[in-house]
Amino acid sequence: MTHRSQEATKDLISICIITYNQQQYIRRAIDSALAQTGHIDIEIVISDDGSNDNTLQICAEYQQKHPNLVRVATSTTNRGVLSNWHQAIEASKGTYIALLEGDDYWTDPQKLSKQYAILQKENAIGFVYSDFFYLDKKNGTLIQGMNHYKPSNNLFEETLFSQAMVSSTLMFRRSLFESALFQQFMAHHFLTPDLPLFLHFCLSAQGYFLPDTTTIYNWRSGSVSRPTSQQDELRFRESIYQIRLFFIMERGKNKKLLLAKNEFIWQREQLLISWKYNDYHNARQLAYAFPFIATWRKDKKIALLSILSRHHTSFRLFRPYITRHRPLQ
Repeated sequence: MTHRSQEATKDLISICIITYNQQQYIRRAIDSALAQTGHIDIEIVISDDGSNDNTLQICAEYQQKHPNLVRVATSTTNRGVLSNWHQAIEASKGTYIALLEGDDYWTDPQKLSKQYAILQKENAIGFVYSDFFYLDKKNGTLIQGMNHYKPSNNLFEETLFSQAMVSSTLMFRRSLFESALFQQFMAHHFLTPDLPLFLHFCLSAQGYFLPDTTTIYNWRSGSVSRPTSQQDELRFRESIYQIRLFFIMERGKNKKLLLAKNEFIWQREQLLISWKYNDYHNARQLAYAFPFIATWRKDKKIALLSILSRHHTSFRLFRPYITRHRPLQ
């Protein structure tokens, strides 16, 4: 089991575990943090966002068992995921921060030592992320998260439109975290903290992709990022749209091009969600936002869906086949 290094020169790594009502998973997450090996000095900060199940009691057990290693930060009410992330990072003391969501867990006991070595070697690198497996809770299968992935030359725009990073794989320099900026994310009521944090990091420092698979990401239906109703899915996707808009307007280059792409993606997502939830009325309204020839050059599937969305008969006839055999998102 990992313990604090006795070498005074080692930098402290804060493992920030964020949890809320995760009594089924939290032991596994904490145990995977305790299982980290190597010549590293760690602390484990668990931030609980007002759980009303046994999550907090389980975390308290670990704090009692490892009083010099584990600390628990609590909230009397459920304030939301952004506030919980902020609380965890603010409560930590490390030079480096590693994030772990309470329903995920690490499978590589050398994850932190590998990432620490990279950050120690290259001062220009501000954060390290890795490959992972999706755990599809529905059928219990593992899916490679970043198969054949290679970072682009513009990690900011890559992350802006096709986020590849998963928070539980991430380790970063504490100096990159700006509390005031994160509070802006909270003030804007963004529904997810990972994308804005990643985008900020991409604009502030170089990133490094570790191709090792280090993490199991629990892709649970009903979570914030995997909603189960049309209203919640639209709400989440609109929040992603607003996060992109925030960064394009504040710090993006080629604003006109990026804004147009953001609008296209948001309209496309609304159309796909309409098909997914059998909402012909909304699909028909959205269909006219996609001129066929211009859309065909960008996205052939959306061009076809927009044509099929204009008539109830074609929508009704083709929807069962398309939703059954072709993943819409």
